[in-house]
Amino acid sequence: MKKFSKILESINDRRFYKIEANIELIVEADNEGEAGYLGDSILNGIEEQFTYNIINIEETENRITESKTNFMDTANSIKSNGKTTEEQIELLWEAEFGNILSSVEEPTKTDKMEWYHQMRKMGYDGIMIFNTLKDKF
Repeated sequence: MKKFSKILESINDRRFYKIEANIELIVEADNEGEAGYLGDSILNGIEEQFTYNIINIEETENRITESKTNFMDTANSIKSNGKTTEEQIELLWEAEFGNILSSVEEPTKTDKMEWYHQMRKMGYDGIMIFNTLKDKF
């Protein structure tokens, strides 16, 4: 009987959270109709999604892989120079955003979070990133 009540206890403590997010997809397609269909398929494939709206479809020359490849090339060259982890983090920040103190425009929160996720994918510790860049992040 105790095991059963523990199961019910943990079920009753569960809560639901609504998360709203903006997402930008870059898909390869022959025309806007196909791009819309692909976007709709991708967004509809998210299991826990409740609803979504496609706001705009426009042609772009950007390829998401180009910016990721450039970032990885920069990161690999910085890593191979024998710098400390903190120095690597600072150099990668400056390579991506420049020196904020001399920059007119500060990166957006989205830009910062995308950069942070790239760093985490490369194996950098999240706490070390925040401690190193506390005045910038």
